[in-house]
Amino acid sequence: MPSRIPKLSNPPTSPSYRPPNPNAPRGTHPTNTVAPQRQPPQAPGPAPRFPQGPVPPMAQGNAAPPLRLDNTAALTHGIPSSHVGTALANGRLSSAYHREGPNGRYSRQSDMRGGGALGVYTRAQGTQQDSWQAQGYGVGSNPNTVQMVLNPTLLQNNNRWRASTTDNDGRVPGSIPADQNGLPPGNPLHRASLWSKQNEAARNNDFNRTVNGPNPSYNNEQLHWQHIPLQNNLRGMVTTSQNSFDTVMQQPSAWRSGLPLPSGPNGLQGLGYVNVGTQRVPVVQVAPDSSQASALRQGGISGPDGKVR
Repeated sequence: MPSRIPKLSNPPTSPSYRPPNPNAPRGTHPTNTVAPQRQPPQAPGPAPRFPQGPVPPMAQGNAAPPLRLDNTAALTHGIPSSHVGTALANGRLSSAYHREGPNGRYSRQSDMRGGGALGVYTRAQGTQQDSWQAQGYGVGSNPNTVQMVLNPTLLQNNNRWRASTTDNDGRVPGSIPADQNGLPPGNPLHRASLWSKQNEAARNNDFNRTVNGPNPSYNNEQLHWQHIPLQNNLRGMVTTSQNSFDTVMQQPSAWRSGLPLPSGPNGLQGLGYVNVGTQRVPVVQVAPDSSQASALRQGGISGPDGKVR
């Protein structure tokens, strides 16, 4: 498997510099890297406090087109940097209901519309959409958040997600405002039936339109029922402030790279790693308005084709 150590655009000329060995066994650290003490294997995280049960079935429809993952660079989810440690410890990104339950205090009205509280949102970036900014868009896009970069192949591994090319303001893709009429107030799980409003063909078509061409669809949504496992899905993290980067680097399995970093206005300002299970996951810091595609490439999170490794 290719190394995830980024290639420097202007390698140092110092005689003391030693480039990383791309053939080094997986899990070893570069010579110039300050590595933490060896951590024991991660045990499974605690069981969810409030399980949502199986995802409601999709609506009947025509045969679904295949997902255009060849056009897809990554899925991203913005999370406060202070919550990264909990997500890593639990091994998942969780829905609000997963954490809060039927009587939770949901801060936004949109949380009560069938989607916001019951799912984890991601946004998809196409391989040609280099203007997608590293800080992300919409909820979860500010200097205090971390963009969790996920492998889009997770969409093929389960059928527990819905998709839209726009921001649905908390409604499940496929549902309309009138679908809220007559539903009991309170417990968000009373709106689980709205997840049956979208069929697979509509979902896949919405997703394929999102990642097609060079112009990003900033408010596109993929809504994942209950949680997203991090093991084998998390491929990197992108931060856009020193504070957020430092917060992630305080995790027990984290270590900072000692390698010189590519410079320039869109260069890396920080590079480190965290362990997720047996995987080494890069963490990068870049300027907020820099290109996410550039950050992923320089951090070794994506390959030359623009897709996450």
